Amino acid sequence: MFTQCPDCKKVYSLSDIPDQSDKTLLHCDACSKDFNVMELFSENNPTGLLTEAKAEFIAKTPTKKTKAKSRKKLKKSAVAAPQANDSDTVDAITPALAPETLSPHIEERLPWEIKRPPSRINWHLATWLSLAVLLSQLIYFEAGKLSQNANYRPYLEKVCLRLACQLTDYKNISELELLQSSSTSTNKNTITFKVVISNQALFKQRLPNIKLNLHDFQEQIFAQRMFKPADYLANNPGKSTVINPDEAVEINLTINKPSKLIAGYTFDLLY
Repeated sequence: MFTQCPDCKKVYSLSDIPDQSDKTLLHCDACSKDFNVMELFSENNPTGLLTEAKAEFIAKTPTKKTKAKSRKKLKKSAVAAPQANDSDTVDAITPALAPETLSPHIEERLPWEIKRPPSRINWHLATWLSLAVLLSQLIYFEAGKLSQNANYRPYLEKVCLRLACQLTDYKNISELELLQSSSTSTNKNTITFKVVISNQALFKQRLPNIKLNLHDFQEQIFAQRMFKPADYLANNPGKSTVINPDEAVEINLTINKPSKLIAGYTFDLLY
């Protein structure tokens, strides 16, 4: 014999319920409510009870008013049934629960029958593929900027060491320091300026462009000259074009002596 909770529609087998003095009320462990076992009762056919529960669950999630009306209706039908004996009660209630009008092919599940859907491998593969494409685009378009960041460059150097790739030269003017400078007149027509540049960065840097500014006695710039590495290394073809960390390099800059007297000079380092 089987019965069913009118609230959550869970089906119980009366043979599994321990003997008790009062068998008319049963506590539902799914919704924690007590219900009359005779409200929804079937002697040997639990399929009808399940089919009715699924049809009601799929149609629409019942509101509180709908639940109250359905319970009221079931109670009225149970009261109207003859109470002569158990067999008469079963015969009177069972036809009302017959599932002939319900669809036998209902695949949806009740709340207590929820089953986790199988994972879709294709979605996982597509997600990982999209992430790989995004990462490759990020490296392609932003690798130049990231390589100039002192926080990320050590990791990029390790990656390039394994992939046999070449990072762009590290360039940070603020980490190049002018240690000293001097000027010497080699003859009547030329002047040589000596400058020492030190690399304070953690990475080797490319030698910068050096702009020489000549000042008059009013401290105004009256002449300028830009020297590229190819210009001031012309007389030292074997000299490296990069400065290693904590390395100091002496550079000579030679210009023709201007007609105006030089009161002072300054240097600007540029990339």
